[in-house]
Amino acid sequence: MGPGYGLATPPETVTLRLWANTGRPQDCAHGQEARLPSDTLVTVQNTSDHRRWSAGPDETALLAWAADRAAGAGPHLVPVLDVGRDPVGTLVVDVLRPTGTTLSDALDRIGSPTPGVAVTLSVPLLELACAERDGALLVGCATVDDLLVDDSGAVVLHDRPPEASTPDPVPPTSIPASRVLLLGARMVWERVDPRDEARAQIDALMSAALDGSGDDLRRLLAGVGSVAAPRPVRWDPPADDFAFTARPSMQNDDDPAARLLSAARSLVERGIPLTPHRRLSVRQAMVGAVLAVGIAAAVTFSVGR
Repeated sequence: MGPGYGLATPPETVTLRLWANTGRPQDCAHGQEARLPSDTLVTVQNTSDHRRWSAGPDETALLAWAADRAAGAGPHLVPVLDVGRDPVGTLVVDVLRPTGTTLSDALDRIGSPTPGVAVTLSVPLLELACAERDGALLVGCATVDDLLVDDSGAVVLHDRPPEASTPDPVPPTSIPASRVLLLGARMVWERVDPRDEARAQIDALMSAALDGSGDDLRRLLAGVGSVAAPRPVRWDPPADDFAFTARPSMQNDDDPAARLLSAARSLVERGIPLTPHRRLSVRQAMVGAVLAVGIAAAVTFSVGR
């Protein structure tokens, strides 16, 4: 968005109603028009998938934060969608609303990750931490819940820009995202089997890097990258909401009528048992009986003549 353009506050849901066989176009949001030559009513809904950050009195921090992401920072940072000013002149930045599973929930579903999966999840976090430590990336504040694993299995940091606010219900935090990146990497390796020979080495490097220098952080990144080749992140699908169990028996041994009713219900629902693994439905049995009676009657009348 070039200078001089305002950025109006978009609605959460944009609805376009296109009516048929009308001689006039239908007014839509953002000054657009819609025409429909057919006789069908079409409703299109577009739910907002972005998050808006507004700058404070000093816009420098938000501009620097947005610039680092607009320059192609990779798939592990939420991308900037738009930059502009709202109707009152405040600088605002729209970023793609993150979707996925929090890193902690993803690890719960994975269980004990292999070293290759741990490398896939932790190396991007350590690379971002190194970039921030070297001054090549500006990150704000975050929590561990702001580390997400998207549908492709990539870990994504959604940090809060410095000195920015948002109308979304986001809990305040003062933890630097640079430390959250290291905590997320340590959380990943804490789930790896302690019997793995690489655990002791990574744990020592991680302890030194948490409160160490940039060299300690780079040694940790090199050590993690040399443990194993990256492996894709996969987990089992969530369990069904419903548990399917066998229907409780309605049979009552003390009541002959109840036992007869239960046997009749079993025949209707499951069929007549022929073999231990095969049953004949009652409908097929009745059709067969009707055909047999009809054929026998026809033969009897023919012989009687």
